[in-house]
Amino acid sequence: MLKIVSSNSKDVRDRLFAGVNKAADLVRITLGPSGRNVAVQMLGSWPAIINDGVSILKKIELEDEIENEGAIYLANAAARTSEIAGDGTTTTAVIAQRIINDFVKSRVSDDKFPETRRQIHRWESKVLDEIDRRTVKVEAEEQLYAVALAAGEDEEMAHEVATMAWKIGAQGFISVDDSG
Repeated sequence: MLKIVSSNSKDVRDRLFAGVNKAADLVRITLGPSGRNVAVQMLGSWPAIINDGVSILKKIELEDEIENEGAIYLANAAARTSEIAGDGTTTTAVIAQRIINDFVKSRVSDDKFPETRRQIHRWESKVLDEIDRRTVKVEAEEQLYAVALAAGEDEEMAHEVATMAWKIGAQGFISVDDSG
């Protein structure tokens, strides 16, 4: 059944933004090397302990349908970041939340929205330039080890992952599966 909701309604926009905020606040605690884990339970399964932003966002389902759409928008942004960069999904969620909240606080009228949207797109290139400026080229296996250790907090596994990643190179692909 198709449900039509007026997108011009302030209530709808507020609920969308509330969903974005709920989702971003949930994944925010996983940010960085000292980030904490989140327990996510799907119906009929055991809780999963996750510290990856996009994995958490994909599993979020809010009770309110409109708030849930806001969470889905955020999950899609994080998934796109994961596809392009392979990392930075929690950062994407937190930055998107900040942009949206600043936009809401500025109380942009509907007739000013197109110009505000263009400004956001202009900022995009500045952000990407800054990311390129701060990029550090991996030149040693020890750098990979430090990243793997920060991500998994397991020295032995970090050593294995770093060794494999160094051997297969930047164009390689590592897949991890559960085993008995």
